[in-house]
Amino acid sequence: MQKYTLSVLLSVLVLLVWMPAGYAVTGSIAILGTNLPRDKLIADRSFQLNVSLRITCTSTTDNVLVRVDISPHGSRETLASNSVGLGSIPDPWGRKTWNITITNNLRSPVTLGPWGLDVKAWLFAGVYTLGVDNQTYVV
Repeated sequence: MQKYTLSVLLSVLVLLVWMPAGYAVTGSIAILGTNLPRDKLIADRSFQLNVSLRITCTSTTDNVLVRVDISPHGSRETLASNSVGLGSIPDPWGRKTWNITITNNLRSPVTLGPWGLDVKAWLFAGVYTLGVDNQTYVV
């Protein structure tokens, strides 16, 4: 009976070590800045807005995904949206940090004046939202 109990406990321990629970996955995302061309913005022209991010995530077998949405300040309308997959982190004790830049193509307003942009970044692992960051930039 003791051999059976010992083998069951050992099996459970091995499963806990090698298969981390999905609910234990943690992560964070931070918007570090943008290359918003405040001085060189031309009315009614296309321009690229690069959003620099720092992402940290613990071990997960789910795919890690980052998404950035850009909208006019205070609006639900989305001007641009872009995402990138970062893969998975199979090491059960792993923690990975990425510094990435996501490029979005935007069009400036027909008339320039104070123009606010809301930048929202999400970090997902599978279907779980691990982190969100919001920042507003004014031109």
